[in-house]
Amino acid sequence: MTHAFKEALWLHVFLSLLKFLFPHPFPILSDNQAACSLSNSPAISACSKHIDIRHHLICTHVLDGTFLTTWIPTTDIPADIFTESLPSVTFIHHRTVLGLSVPPSLP
Repeated sequence: MTHAFKEALWLHVFLSLLKFLFPHPFPILSDNQAACSLSNSPAISACSKHIDIRHHLICTHVLDGTFLTTWIPTTDIPADIFTESLPSVTFIHHRTVLGLSVPPSLP
């Protein structure tokens, strides 16, 4: 999630400089329930005391309302098409969601 936040921060600043509209709070979608839970809570428990300063950066942005972390099921993440092998039904679904199409066959 730290890498996603770094990219989202860059995108947030870039869109701001270009005066483009963007959602507020900026959504970060993740299939990791624990990461979403930790990012939405400022408290550090005994199980999470090993987390370093990156966690605090994420919590700061979530708690000030700049970003919003939301859990979504793994099956609903279209980026998986680029990172892992998927069953054909899931692959076709993600391909459609991303707006990718199969080129027509040549005669």
